[in-house]
Amino acid sequence: MNTTKDTVTDHAVMRAEPAQTVRGILIDPATDTVKQVEYNGKLEHLYQLIGCRCVDLAQLQNGDVVWVDDEGLFSNNFGFLIEGLTLAGKGLVLGTGEDGESAHAKHSVQDVRAKTRMGTLRRR
Repeated sequence: MNTTKDTVTDHAVMRAEPAQTVRGILIDPATDTVKQVEYNGKLEHLYQLIGCRCVDLAQLQNGDVVWVDDEGLFSNNFGFLIEGLTLAGKGLVLGTGEDGESAHAKHSVQDVRAKTRMGTLRRR
């Protein structure tokens, strides 16, 4: 009997049980840091890592995705630019498996650091 419970989002299915830990890369523009983190596959953990209550994602050129605070423009003074995308708040880079599930990021910490610019967001 399969007791796996799924949480469906607009873009992916996040398994609630059993969780697989994957390597992600956390971008924190407030502290100007990029570091490797472990992500357990649960939506609540994603909220905790990014520091938000609602998420969205952007596709990167190599197939990885970067998860961000969907309300980031309203609640963050810092942001980052990656591959031409301007995003607010923290971001979590993860890979994507064949079925849309979270997987290890293809990018390395060094790759993400090299292609990311961080700073204060300008309000208009």
